[in-house]
Amino acid sequence: MTIIVWKGGLIMGELRFRHSLANSRLRNIAIEKIRYFSSMELSFEWTEDELILIYSSEMSITDVQKLEEMTKIFLESNQKIDRFFLKESHISTNSSERRNYYVKWIREHLGDLFNDIQNSKITDEGKILTDIGVPMYSNEVIKFKKNINLMISEFATYHFNALTYETPTFLSQENAKKAGYFNTGSQHMYFVSEVKKDLENFGNYYDHTSSGKLKDVSDYLCDSGFVLTPAVCLHVYPILSDTEIVNSPEIPYRVYDVLGLAYRDEGNNFNESDRFREFQVHELVFFGEESSLESLERKATDFLLAIFDCLNIAGELEVANDIFFGNQEKNLLVKQILSNDKIEFVGLKSGKSLASINRHQDKFTSNFNIKSNHGKLVSMCLGFGIDRIINELLLSKGGL
Repeated sequence: MTIIVWKGGLIMGELRFRHSLANSRLRNIAIEKIRYFSSMELSFEWTEDELILIYSSEMSITDVQKLEEMTKIFLESNQKIDRFFLKESHISTNSSERRNYYVKWIREHLGDLFNDIQNSKITDEGKILTDIGVPMYSNEVIKFKKNINLMISEFATYHFNALTYETPTFLSQENAKKAGYFNTGSQHMYFVSEVKKDLENFGNYYDHTSSGKLKDVSDYLCDSGFVLTPAVCLHVYPILSDTEIVNSPEIPYRVYDVLGLAYRDEGNNFNESDRFREFQVHELVFFGEESSLESLERKATDFLLAIFDCLNIAGELEVANDIFFGNQEKNLLVKQILSNDKIEFVGLKSGKSLASINRHQDKFTSNFNIKSNHGKLVSMCLGFGIDRIINELLLSKGGL
């Protein structure tokens, strides 16, 4: 450990680690994990063979030791799977006949809506960050959000025969467990508590809180059996549980168009532009046989690109991955990468994912016993991050 003087005269601490990570995605995974567990502001610098971690001198010796140990663990873990990340992650975004048709269809069939979106005046004044790190929107931004969501839904209804739903905020822990979320994304969960239904406890709780004391309030609370929704698609599978989806040769798939708020604990990865505790997501959830979803994925990709063409947002498609923790993290990560199960559209201005396509295989259909009248049923979802799209337009000085 070396103490250095940083710009502005601030005294900072520095930790250096040797590494052999060639892949930028694995480097980003390591940083996200380190930040997740750290309560202090950290900065990182990568060289070809060294990671330089800069931290506040206010950190205790114990916390610095924990930070050092944790960083070594995450670097060593990622170095073991670095060889799986050698292939090119970019996917062609060359224009296609179907993509051009989708853009033309939006302009012709959703003309008023398209024009309203094109004429949107999105400025920084329309976004206010609250004290909990979640934005409030006003005026033109509210109108834009409404219009972009309506455009996605109108397109999905016409081209995919989608059924549209707005999802609730609460999700039962039982359905989150059934979906396997506790095995793959439990670190993101916000659990919902409620006051214990006991008269004596309520009296003590009332005395405690009415006097302005909020510390140790958990002594009076119990688990409600709910979590805040971490992904809006998780509301679709329970309503189809133990049912059979009847598909026809004319429409060999079923599509659900869902819009709602998602909530995730990102540790210390939150920021003021694109990483919030609460954010709006618009998803299309597809069900069908593997053969039908393969062709449908190409249509969904063209639709995704057509939406961003209409918004004048430039970006790239990349093979992507989620962040996993626990004993199975390496297996889950390698499996996701090798199968190309996750693809993201990354905005050129922000460098952040604005939308993604996720292939679930038969994970959810099997867990919720959702069957098909023709063969094995699998699922896939296409999700748009509405708040991140707004941020991308702000970085483009209004973009539209």
